[in-house]
Amino acid sequence: MGSRAQSQPTNKRHLLLVDDNPINVKLLVHLVQKLNHTFDTASDGLEAVKLYKNSLEGQSPRYDFVFMDISMPIMNGFEATREIRQMETQAAGGRCKVIALTGLSSDVNRNEASASGCDLFLTKPVKMNTIRGLLNLEGQGE
Repeated sequence: MGSRAQSQPTNKRHLLLVDDNPINVKLLVHLVQKLNHTFDTASDGLEAVKLYKNSLEGQSPRYDFVFMDISMPIMNGFEATREIRQMETQAAGGRCKVIALTGLSSDVNRNEASASGCDLFLTKPVKMNTIRGLLNLEGQGE
């Protein structure tokens, strides 16, 4: 009773989609809706940090994943990820997965993303099947 078959999709996820390009957001939103996950969107790092803080304070569900653009106005993705990781150290509960989705592809940017707390660094354009796989595989082996 209550157990799921391995072939069924994993649990519904709550995602934070962060990108200053409305077309990129629209593409991510379309995929996330198709996969039946819930989400919030932010158009810059500062907005993302505020939404994440609200989730930690119980004003919205906790995020399982953050898809973070790097090059954004007001606060870039590196800064926002560092802020998110700092807030997580002060809050009870687990750590979300932060996935950098960026047009930047240098090793310097990859290393900074890792040092900032990103779990994965993907260079745009990212295949939607890659994102689908990440969302479906997460949690199966944990």
